Amino acid sequence: MATAVQLNTRIDAALKQSGDAVFSRNGYSSSEVVRAVWRYAAEHQAVPPFMEKRDVRGECPSSAASRAAAGAGLAVRVAAESCGYRPSNQPLPEKDRERLRDDMYDCMLEEMEARCR
Repeated sequence: MATAVQLNTRIDAALKQSGDAVFSRNGYSSSEVVRAVWRYAAEHQAVPPFMEKRDVRGECPSSAASRAAAGAGLAVRVAAESCGYRPSNQPLPEKDRERLRDDMYDCMLEEMEARCR
């Protein structure tokens, strides 16, 4: 370890006692817990998930992103379960994914415009 620095902080005595009991039961000292949080931040360039700021709905931005990513596969999972569809990792012969996506959005836009006429 390079040069070590000392970190001082104030914490409610009852909170510290309660937290120390939990960490002690799990084999951690207060110093090890603080070092673990700093190590996580340095390695991930982010705060630990439990420390993420919440939006007005109480959601963390990264949890919303992970739910969106999980939802992105919903159609494939439903197709697989209902009719045995199996996705292929082979490249599409004529159009790449971006072009197919653009075509889909163009079609959706046409349908919405038709309903508004």
